[in-house]
Amino acid sequence: MKVLGGIFIFIGLADFLLSFAGINLTPFLPQQIGRFTPIIFGFIGGLLLKQSAKEEQLQKEEEQLEQIKKILKKKQKK
Repeated sequence: MKVLGGIFIFIGLADFLLSFAGINLTPFLPQQIGRFTPIIFGFIGGLLLKQSAKEEQLQKEEEQLEQIKKILKKKQKK
């Protein structure tokens, strides 16, 4: 998800910068909506990056919990 989030942010940034050169990356959309596509792409990318970070944190916490469980089992066997 990190890669996908980065891609969305890159597309949003490219869309924004290329709009100054007169290049429209979303010509298939109505002009009123096309103005907001850099914001939309960037927002989606940010959400994906945030979700990825949350998943990594949860996985890290689960690993720590498993380590604690192993330590407690060893202490109980003694």
